[in-house]
Amino acid sequence: IVDSRAYAGIYVRLGEEMVASTAERSTSTRTARLGMLREIVEFFEHSLPQLITSAIGLAGTVVILSTLNVPVFLGCLAVAVATGILYALTGKLTTRYNEGLNDEHERQVDAVDSGDPVRLGEHLRAMTRWNIRLSDLEAGTFGINWVLMMGLLVFAVGISAERTVEYGAVFAIVMYVFQFVESLMALPFYYQQWLRLREISGRLARVGTEAGVEAGATP
Repeated sequence: IVDSRAYAGIYVRLGEEMVASTAERSTSTRTARLGMLREIVEFFEHSLPQLITSAIGLAGTVVILSTLNVPVFLGCLAVAVATGILYALTGKLTTRYNEGLNDEHERQVDAVDSGDPVRLGEHLRAMTRWNIRLSDLEAGTFGINWVLMMGLLVFAVGISAERTVEYGAVFAIVMYVFQFVESLMALPFYYQQWLRLREISGRLARVGTEAGVEAGATP
């Protein structure tokens, strides 16, 4: 409850400052950016604690696996690196799609307020296209990542059964690999959130810079 009150206060204060600095902008743009600002605050309130928990759990699992079975540990590291490379390669595309989607969000109120069905339809179709592109990209990267994870699980079972006589030890290794997979699969979600919020932060920062320049130019 205390956290909710604190973050609500942060949102109100930042929202007031943002609206005041963009007084010359359209109502549609300011409304959209208030929603974007809310996304940033909610990330710090809800997603960041979960991200920290996942990262700690992932690190702990990797350390334990390094003591139980070195080949499985190396396999986990290889999959983690491959996952990082995969999402790094698609990062610019994700940012570009989010930029297009946010541009359309800033036009939404104007499109609705215009009362023009054609303009509104074009706006809604544009938003749908950006959402579909983001969804397709996410599905593609998730699918590739899922194949990597399944390969890791098969490798872990095979190498553990080959090198370990006790079934209990094999079971423990496989369970830790499952935990590793669960934690690692969650991290790309936070990475994609971070990419979206970075685009939003840059958008809001440009507004603040423009407002400062205009204020300095005023005699």
